[in-house]
Amino acid sequence: MGTNKGRTSGLRMLKQLLLVFFVSLFSITGLTVTLLAQSDSSTGSGLSISPTRTELSIERGQADIIKMSVRNVTNGDIVAKVFVNDFESDGETGEPKLLPETDTRRAPSIKPFLVGVTDLDLKKGERQNFDIPVQVPVDAAPGAYYGVIRYAAIPASNKALESGEVSLTASVGTIVMIEVPGEIRQQVQAKDVLFYRKNVPGTIFSAKPEEIGIRIGNQGNGFVKPFGSVTVSNPLGKQVHQYEINDTDPRSNILPSSTRIFKDPVSGVGTPGRYVATANVSFGNGGEILTIRGVFWYLPWWSVLAVTLFIVLIVLMIGWVKKHATGHKYKKVRH
Repeated sequence: MGTNKGRTSGLRMLKQLLLVFFVSLFSITGLTVTLLAQSDSSTGSGLSISPTRTELSIERGQADIIKMSVRNVTNGDIVAKVFVNDFESDGETGEPKLLPETDTRRAPSIKPFLVGVTDLDLKKGERQNFDIPVQVPVDAAPGAYYGVIRYAAIPASNKALESGEVSLTASVGTIVMIEVPGEIRQQVQAKDVLFYRKNVPGTIFSAKPEEIGIRIGNQGNGFVKPFGSVTVSNPLGKQVHQYEINDTDPRSNILPSSTRIFKDPVSGVGTPGRYVATANVSFGNGGEILTIRGVFWYLPWWSVLAVTLFIVLIVLMIGWVKKHATGHKYKKVRH
């Protein structure tokens, strides 16, 4: 009976090993088929576009053009389907946040200004350079208008074009900013100086802060391109860092009725203690300068420990002095 039990146990183990083998083989085969199917796919779609930003100043009743270039970077023929989206600032980062067609805009749109925006038929690798006419109505209000002209790549054979179902996963666009001259009101606020470590704001740091952010608000009806300088002074009052705000070409804009934080790296922080950052911000023709200051403390752990030990030592010394002074006085009276 012992021999039969041993044989039964051996057969069960063999069956389990075979089962595990076939399951593993099936899983590996299935994974291989999936990978082969993915690698064999040739229906990817994509576009490249230039420029990524266009800025125009157009008088009421006048016209201009937006020069664009779109290239098919897929391995097949496509239709570049065009969309015009309104957008707003994504918080205080300055990044554009596209708004769905159903959203109500709080600011003027470029849509009424665009003439003849159409889809493009692009062969594999083909690039088309073209102009989009812009016509500003006579009764347009002075101020800022903005939006995104976006193209989505659709395979030419895709029936989604007929059904109206368009994938927006592979789309590129250019930001268009149009200012209509007239009664442009420039109202800028230099609000705060912020300090960051690993993108987290603070005022007391045990490790050196990495960035300085200048928060600037635009309460006017036109675009604002702030500029100016920021200086950082150490606890001894010595300047240890200096840089220019919004020092890009072209400079970045702040949209009307919005706020933006301009971040830049900071260096020169070394001595523990209180640091002062002073920002002198200007805009427009530079006739007005707004000055704001911010303070942060750099207190590494060793400096906190040293100060703590020093305070403890002072307390102990005071206690020792009082104790001995009292004892000496007591002895003197008793004598």
